[in-house]
Amino acid sequence: STRSPNQRHGGVAQGPVPRKYDERTPKKMIKAALTGVLSDRARNERIHIVSTIVESVNSKAAIAAVRQFSDRRRVLVVLAHGEEASWRSLRNEEDLHLIRQDQLNAYDVVVADDLVFSKKAITDFVAGPSKGKSVTARAFESELEEALA
Repeated sequence: STRSPNQRHGGVAQGPVPRKYDERTPKKMIKAALTGVLSDRARNERIHIVSTIVESVNSKAAIAAVRQFSDRRRVLVVLAHGEEASWRSLRNEEDLHLIRQDQLNAYDVVVADDLVFSKKAITDFVAGPSKGKSVTARAFESELEEALA
């Protein structure tokens, strides 16, 4: 046929084929990265733990509560599921990045200048996933006691 690659104006012989060259990062490497970044932040006293940020939805009070612990520009606030008042109060602030404890990752921790955990979020994070095989970084009891003290 005239579309044959060996004919004039024919098709391309063995042309480019779309491929994925992605490589999966091992789970242990992801866990080690998160553990290393969190321990670095703890050594530099950049992790703050609060009992609750606000009881009712109030943005001004919530922002003031977070700024009481950190006046740095980029602050990562880690909340547990069920802390809707704090989530709604802080979700519209530019310099704060909100995340649930089960979504915590090394990139967000590296980018943030300070971390503010709610007490429920840190205990849920240290306890690990309730079911399934998702990867979370775990802290030793001594590290948790130091952080909560």
